[in-house]
Amino acid sequence: MLPSETHSSVVYKKLKRYAKVLIWYTPFIERVYAWHRQRHSKTHIDRWLACGKPVPPPHAVKAEVLRHYAATYHLRILVETGTQHGHMLSALKKVFTRLYSIELDPVCYKNVRRRFHFNRRIELFCGDSANLLPEILARLHEPTLFWLDGHYNPGQKSPGKFVTPILAELTHIFAAPRLGNVIIIDDARLFHERFGYPPLAEVLSMIEQDGGWDMLIQDDSLRLVPKLEPEG
Repeated sequence: MLPSETHSSVVYKKLKRYAKVLIWYTPFIERVYAWHRQRHSKTHIDRWLACGKPVPPPHAVKAEVLRHYAATYHLRILVETGTQHGHMLSALKKVFTRLYSIELDPVCYKNVRRRFHFNRRIELFCGDSANLLPEILARLHEPTLFWLDGHYNPGQKSPGKFVTPILAELTHIFAAPRLGNVIIIDDARLFHERFGYPPLAEVLSMIEQDGGWDMLIQDDSLRLVPKLEPEG
C-alpha cells in the first residue's frame, strides 16, 4: 500500500478489480453489464449533442453509427481491429450473426476471451491485424462491416513508421473480393504524422486510387461505402 493510500481506497480498488473479473467470467453479469451500458447510452449521446458534438465522440455514439450502417446495408458480419476491452463487441453482439476481432495486446486478448468464452458468435484473434486480416477475409462470403480501430499502444513496437496498421489493413481489404463491404475507420482526427498516424491526405489518396468507394468524414470517423454504379 502506498503511503498516500487509505485502507478504504485499497479495499475499493480490490473490489473494483474483482467486479471486473465477475463481469468477464459470468455470462449473466456480462448481460446485466451490457444492458446497463445500453440503458445509459442515450444519456451519453444526448449530453454529447448538447455539448456541440466534440471529438472524440463517446462510445455510445460510435456503436450507434455501426448499428446504423449495419441496418442500412444489411450487414450481418462485423470485423473489428483493436478489441481492447471488448466493449464494442458487447454493444453489437446481438446486431451481427458473426463477429471477428483482432487484438495485438496479449493481456487484453486474454481478458476479452474470458469475457466472451460463452458467446459462439464472437471469434477473437491475437496478433497484428496487418498479418491476421487476410485469414479473416478468406472466410468472408457476404457483405461485411469493417470497424478499423487498431493501433499500437505505448510500449508496443510498431513494425513500421506509423503506430497504426491502417494502410496495410486497407490494402488487404481492397485486394479482397468486392462483396459490398462497408468500412468505418475510427479516430480521423489523429491522422497526422505528429500523432504517429499516416497523413489523412495519404489515406484519402489511397482510397481515391482504388476508385470503389464513396467517402464521408463525420464525427471523427472516415466512412467508406461501395460506390454506386452510374445508371445507363
